[in-house]
Amino acid sequence: MDEPPHVRAVPRPCHPCCSSGARRTPLDRDRCAVRPPPPARRGDSARFPVHSLHQGSGAMRVLLLYANPHLAIPVSPYGLDTINTALQARCGPVEVLTSNPFLESVEPEAHLGAVLAYFEPDVIAISIRNIDNAIVALPGEPPPGGSPIDIVAYAPAIRELTDVIKRWRADALCVAGGSGFTACPAEFLRYLDLDYGLIGPAESAFAQFVEALRAPYSKTAEQIFPELPGAIFRDKGVFRRTPSRPTLGTEISAPPRLAPEYQLLYRLRHIPVAVRTKAGCPLRCAYCTDPVNQLRSDRRSVGNVVADLRHHVEDHGLRRFHIADAELNLPYEDHLRRVCAGIRDSGLAEQISWRGYFNITPFSDELIDALVAAGCDAPSFAVDSFHELGLRAHQKNFRARHVHDVLNRLLSRAPGIIPEVCLLFGGPGETMSGIEANIHWMLRYAERGVRIAYSCGLRVYPNTPLGRQTLGTAHVYLPSGPLGGRGGRRFTPDELLRETVVHCEPLSPRELAHYLEQRVGGHPNIATFTDGQWPEARHSAELRLFNVGVHRMAYGKFDAARDHLYAALQKNPELSVAHTAIEILDGLNSN
Repeated sequence: MDEPPHVRAVPRPCHPCCSSGARRTPLDRDRCAVRPPPPARRGDSARFPVHSLHQGSGAMRVLLLYANPHLAIPVSPYGLDTINTALQARCGPVEVLTSNPFLESVEPEAHLGAVLAYFEPDVIAISIRNIDNAIVALPGEPPPGGSPIDIVAYAPAIRELTDVIKRWRADALCVAGGSGFTACPAEFLRYLDLDYGLIGPAESAFAQFVEALRAPYSKTAEQIFPELPGAIFRDKGVFRRTPSRPTLGTEISAPPRLAPEYQLLYRLRHIPVAVRTKAGCPLRCAYCTDPVNQLRSDRRSVGNVVADLRHHVEDHGLRRFHIADAELNLPYEDHLRRVCAGIRDSGLAEQISWRGYFNITPFSDELIDALVAAGCDAPSFAVDSFHELGLRAHQKNFRARHVHDVLNRLLSRAPGIIPEVCLLFGGPGETMSGIEANIHWMLRYAERGVRIAYSCGLRVYPNTPLGRQTLGTAHVYLPSGPLGGRGGRRFTPDELLRETVVHCEPLSPRELAHYLEQRVGGHPNIATFTDGQWPEARHSAELRLFNVGVHRMAYGKFDAARDHLYAALQKNPELSVAHTAIEILDGLNSN
């Protein structure tokens, strides 16, 4: 780890445009996310500052560990930021430090060890956002080694971090959570050898936990966890759960913090800011972990959603958003229409644009009008297939006629909106005739301006309907190669966490990717699923160097930032975003 880090100062003008009232260019806005470092103090990490209430010898120290190795799209720890806000509002004396070792250092395990030794946390919350990057097969040549799939698994890297924690202190009090964890909580606890976790939105439960640990309660984790909502804990070698309950409707009205490194990364990488209106999904799509996360919907107040959007616009100058609900219009349209009205009435609709995931039904004309009025420009639909057999196999709650109806109404009623359709090829029972039927509609809608993204194969996730099926081994692919054979195999949830399992028929993932590339690859509105211009499976080394370099920029460590950025360019001279970051540094040096 670098020298003890710096506390973020109160925001102040950092570029002439900030104090002069001059119109800012995009490059100026990038400069404004870079501030010289204020003096260091105890408790700071190489990431960003300790947030505290009544800091002192009696303050409990909480480390919010963002265990997110995803390099291609480095998004902020939304869940941990809401937990931080809840801790500050509801708990007594507490010092909170948030750290993502994968973003803060090219040696994340050593970095975490230094953070632990320096901060000495009493409690560690471990946020697991993703199990993997879900990119099954990229177009083009396979990577060295000839793996049939391109998925980057994250569980092994996360376990490296928990192993660091155990070496630091064998009895460290750790609580796991996050959307990836919630998909398979018992499996993750076994895999990481941890005892405690929280399922679903956990800000209220975790704040309750921390408060109960403190005097005058001074309870132990064993006493507290059976009383928490949405808890999972080890009891005499067996994992037990408590029922969850809705909490988002009564959350505190304070927008979560967005750390400087993410402000800068969002601008450089054009990443939309995540905001949610609710949690949960009532669907039972065969492949999806969202209903596993939380079947019942838990809604936020419209006022808090609008406040979050305004906070990012006014405080950070960020205007592009991703509304990160599982499906925005489920279980009913009413909540989303109220959110749209709130955005419109606040005046934000003219300042922002946003996208999100939608189900095909329900999708009324009134909702289309509300989306247009609220600034939504790219609704994305998990259609999965235009073919009836494919829709049934994926357990969708709509049919092809509903897809055509919604897309036709959107294109005619809202010409300024660009719909996006996501398709999944290779599920159980997929045939070449079904693929050809999809190709027909892909080309037809792409000609009308609809953007189409597709996946060649399905990652089989734990505890999903697909994960519970007996799969034909002839169509199962692992990173080491095809499983092969003529029989069937049913994987356990623990196996599906430890091993990356993909189902793809009637062709292998790479054969299917090549076939589709030949048929539709030349169309500008059709592309395979990928995680950006520089996919993680092929460009992990330069992406890590770039991300760490931007982190250094955000905290004024300009020499170290330049070193990391030039090292990224040595790995990949065409990494244009690194050139842009260096241009920003050059501009700062010239002022």
